[in-house]
Amino acid sequence: MAVDVSKHLERAKRHLEKNKLEEAAEAYQSVLSEVPGHIEALQALGDLYGRINQPDRAATYYSILFDRFFDAREENKALAIYTRVLKGVQQPAERMMRYALLLRKQNRVEEAIDQYSLASELFLAQSKEEAALDCLERVAQLDPENSDRQAAIAELAQRLGKHAVAARGFLRAGQVLDAGGNADRALEMFARAHQLVPKERSPALVYAQALLRRGDAEAAVQLLEPLSAGELDASFMSAFGEALARSGKLDRARGMLEQLPAEQPDRATRLFDLADRYLVSEQEQNAVAVLRSLQTKMAASGHQKDFATRLDALMEGHSDSIPMTEFWAATYGQMNREAKYFEVLTHLFDLYMTAGNIPGACDTFEKLIDIDAYDSRSE
Repeated sequence: MAVDVSKHLERAKRHLEKNKLEEAAEAYQSVLSEVPGHIEALQALGDLYGRINQPDRAATYYSILFDRFFDAREENKALAIYTRVLKGVQQPAERMMRYALLLRKQNRVEEAIDQYSLASELFLAQSKEEAALDCLERVAQLDPENSDRQAAIAELAQRLGKHAVAARGFLRAGQVLDAGGNADRALEMFARAHQLVPKERSPALVYAQALLRRGDAEAAVQLLEPLSAGELDASFMSAFGEALARSGKLDRARGMLEQLPAEQPDRATRLFDLADRYLVSEQEQNAVAVLRSLQTKMAASGHQKDFATRLDALMEGHSDSIPMTEFWAATYGQMNREAKYFEVLTHLFDLYMTAGNIPGACDTFEKLIDIDAYDSRSE
């Protein structure tokens, strides 16, 4: 066989030297009849049929050559063949996917996206929806900030009954839209993701957070309630606790928010907000209890100054609360912030006097004298 192949190759070259192109092509065909994947013969036949103006036949051999290079992982050669001679000729969707993969490896992202997109359209036209979905998922990986592409994946995946894939697509589409300021459309995407996988925590959480940004705390509670049993994820507890607080379920919110890890960034914010809501609903002792517990945690982690700053801000709206002012004064007393302690005690003295609490006023006055008997505010 090797002898026959060599003879055919020599005969083909002699014909080429005499510019007998069709005869050379026949000789190369004979090579392929002996060795179907012969690289030199495939390349030569593609070149020859291109020279004698038979582009379709040329493309046939170049296509086989591309597949051979691809399978052999000679990627640069495969890429060069496709780019040079096959790109302008309609190819099967499977081969277009292969070309797109090579483009992706070369970091030619936009070209890869084009090829995957074209391949997906061909697959859909052939009712090969699974393959089309594969193409679209690859496109979405290359272009994660394109909400339309993410939604397209989700729509097709939903049609195929792939609910997890569809939910992931709708969720990502919503996140992109939300980041771009299209909150209404984002909420729609989040809702569709949750509807597909109602027992999954991540879509429900993202949807609930979007509802909270819209001010719909009740809907967020209804969404997260069925998933809350035994849930210890900090993001979930924070969102659920916020939803409970904003919908007036303050004690339940407290139970959830106080479970947040001490290092959780928004823990203090959530609990100060809860204390504010307790104060608005005239539950002063609950507000003090929440803040006293929080103070202990923040002091232990070296954040007492931050606690005091937040407390000052809270008291701007609740300066008439005696229990809160008592706690406020005690905080600065523990911190040995004498000037601030004196200032808050003076305010507490005024509150006691206004309320007719003479024993409280006297006790506070004695503390003021202990701090500075000569301050004019003690007179």
